[in-house]
Order: sequence, then structure tokens, then C-alpha cells
Amino acid sequence: MTRADFSLEYSLAAIERPSCPKCGGQMLFTGMVLGPPGFDIRSFECVARNHAEKVLVGTNMMGWINSSGLRPPS
Repeated sequence: MTRADFSLEYSLAAIERPSCPKCGGQMLFTGMVLGPPGFDIRSFECVARNHAEKVLVGTNMMGWINSSGLRPPS
């Protein structure tokens, strides 16, 4: 990989993959790590163009934790 770009993207769902800025093809998901609270850092790669990107994705985890449907075990 020649370089990794880092961008902020809130709209990516779990299965959505960005397009390669070099060739326009759909990039492959290559991994995910925890980011700052409420975010994941997802890695994508375009094999055809030897290009990689990292995308910061909001997880909306706090909305789930604070939801009324979440209950402690009884």
C-alpha cells in the first residue's frame, strides 16, 4: 500500500464500502479497531490501485446503552 488516508464518515453502515478515489471501484474491508468513544476505525483497500484508507465511523453505541430496552440481568 502506498499510503493511508484518514477521513470522518458518519453514514457508513456495517456492510457499506467506499469507492476507491483512484479507480472508482468498491474497496475491500480489511479490518476494524475501536476508535475514540462512540467510533470505530475501519480499514479499506483497493487491490487494483494499491491504495488504502481508514475511515472513522460513528457507532451510535451511546444511544443503544441509554435506550429503555436495555436492562441488567436478573
